[in-house]
Amino acid sequence: MADRMAWMDALRGYAVLAVVAYHAALLAVDLTGGPSWLVAATSALSPFRMAALTLLSGMLLARSLAKGPAAYLAGKLHRIAWPYVVWSLALVAAFLALDAMSGEADWWSAARPVVVQDAYTWYLLHIFVFYVAGLVCRRAPRTALIAAGLGAAYLGQDVEHVRRFFFLFAFFFLGDLLVRRPEVWRRTASAPVVWAAAAVAAPAGWLAAQGQDVRYQALWALPAFAGILVAAQAVRRTESTWAGARAAAVGRSSMVYYLAHFIPMLVAAVGLREVGVSGVFTPLLLAGVGVGAGWLLVRAQQGSVAARWAFAWSPARVPVRR
Repeated sequence: MADRMAWMDALRGYAVLAVVAYHAALLAVDLTGGPSWLVAATSALSPFRMAALTLLSGMLLARSLAKGPAAYLAGKLHRIAWPYVVWSLALVAAFLALDAMSGEADWWSAARPVVVQDAYTWYLLHIFVFYVAGLVCRRAPRTALIAAGLGAAYLGQDVEHVRRFFFLFAFFFLGDLLVRRPEVWRRTASAPVVWAAAAVAAPAGWLAAQGQDVRYQALWALPAFAGILVAAQAVRRTESTWAGARAAAVGRSSMVYYLAHFIPMLVAAVGLREVGVSGVFTPLLLAGVGVGAGWLLVRAQQGSVAARWAFAWSPARVPVRR
């Protein structure tokens, strides 16, 4: 279990950092006129990063259910639903403030990305619903839930929000299934399996980099899973390195890094636009701002009640996870 948790933390950390990099590229291109190939480069991971985060969350389902229904649901309300509300409101406030600077403040335009689930906080709402479904369906066959999710994603493939929800629903319960059948991970450790999985996953990454929308497509579920398998084996072989240790530290505080990165990057991107700064290094600067914001808030939770309340409905001191 300890070994498994170590690689899970590292993989989660890399996935969150991939999200930060993607948002940094988008903001750089949209607001500062950065080169468009930056978005294409970071889009190569789009079929895998959210699927990986969701699968890893599903792998924690059984451990959470063991706490009992009341403690289980309370924990998800405190640590997922609450920060979803807090950071969604913070994002609306940030949009409204930036709109006001341009003299075009409008509540609906500021709130719309959150309401229609276009804002990055959508992931927390999805995960909360998945955990509730995990409680309600705790005795349901996992294979049936996975098939139902992928089937619904296929039927709703023309509506991105619908297919996204059901595609990730399937990956959440796939994660739980893998915990119940650990022999699957052992079988993926051999070099032939890893190379075969890489061959299956590569077309998805290539097409995504070319601008093809293969994210959350039921027909691309196997390549997405194959990519996660390859990443998991790579992480397990490098988790003892400096990079692996840093990624694991991010992964252990993934909620903080995920929630904290976007608003500071947005403000920084607007500031760079106003002073006329652009170029290929702008995304690196923005990514540094996003990761730095997460790092600061992880440490701020040691001494600030407000920082702790931003991520959980609880004033308990949070240990620094190195």
